[in-house]
Amino acid sequence: MQLKKIISVICLFSAVITKAQLPSTLNLLPVPKKVEMQTGMFILTQNFGVGIHEPAPDTILINAVNRTYQTLNRRSGLYFTTKHITSKDNSDSASLQITVNKAVLPLLGADESYSLVVNNNKIILNAPTTLGALRGLETIVQLLTKNIDGTFYFPSVIIQDAPRFSWRGLMIDVSRHFIPVDVLERNIDAMAAVKMNVLHLHLSDNEGFRIESKVSPQLQNRGSNGE
Repeated sequence: MQLKKIISVICLFSAVITKAQLPSTLNLLPVPKKVEMQTGMFILTQNFGVGIHEPAPDTILINAVNRTYQTLNRRSGLYFTTKHITSKDNSDSASLQITVNKAVLPLLGADESYSLVVNNNKIILNAPTTLGALRGLETIVQLLTKNIDGTFYFPSVIIQDAPRFSWRGLMIDVSRHFIPVDVLERNIDAMAAVKMNVLHLHLSDNEGFRIESKVSPQLQNRGSNGE
């Protein structure tokens, strides 16, 4: 009898641990603040379009939308009918509806929250600021899923998200290790994909001085150790 009780307690404890450690059904990084899975999916087609609703033309937002649009186009291989998204693309019937209340520059402390709703008919992204919209666009890219029949879709979901920390940085040591510009750009793209917002470049040390100085040109000419 005692053994049965012990086994029951172990099973109950294991069930609690398993429930707490169940992986998300969505491969999102970082995990959003709140995720509610819904029934259904949005099927991606060639007619996928974007409607942008903003108080004034926002170059940062438009560029980010086009990067996302072309990423989805490239990964799905669908060759979307629309080639380029502009601020004039504000149709309420477009597949992806983006609403931004305020244009802001990428500064620490800015509101980066967003809400994302995906259903069978539309994808709706709302954000108080440009930065929030950029974070939501990265989530949309991560949501893209390939079906067994070769089609691509977004699972129906409701997401409310905001970063836990205002400073989410990466430090790269370009002083001790020379790193080409294209590699740095690839790292910046990876940072954006996981919603990091601070790039710290270690530019000077005794091993090297990576900033050109007009006043003291020998700093970068000699590099380090008098060589």
